[in-house]
Amino acid sequence: MSKDQSITPYARVALQLAAAAIPQRIEARIAREFLRPRRFVGNEFRGVDLPAADERMRVPTGDGWVAAWRWGEGPAVLVVHGWEDDHHGFDPLIAHLVARGQAVIAFDLPAHGDSYGRDTALPSVANAIHDVAAALGPVRAIVGHS
Repeated sequence: MSKDQSITPYARVALQLAAAAIPQRIEARIAREFLRPRRFVGNEFRGVDLPAADERMRVPTGDGWVAAWRWGEGPAVLVVHGWEDDHHGFDPLIAHLVARGQAVIAFDLPAHGDSYGRDTALPSVANAIHDVAAALGPVRAIVGHS
């Protein structure tokens, strides 16, 4: 089911019956769906003239690793994308900041974009933000979305 579709009355009744008959399986399925972001292929900002990152690395986290990029030197702006997105959502902002001489750090959340994993949750996201800032910082500011 896509983000913009609502559940049909038939599906709602079927889900209620299944939840009553096999609650553990339904609970596990709902948790899996909630914690597993979809990875989208493509970049809507392909026309943005984004310079190559000065540094690209895999930053170890408690749950694996995240893909991260750094442009410039000195205190940086850390950009943190939203759920089911990747760092490319910030390409126009990154290009603008880099053109002005500002250092920028971007990364893909766990289980998003080029990063490791299939499932993630907010504590893992928070840990990844901390780990990326520690590995590629110093960080002057954070810009987030979602």
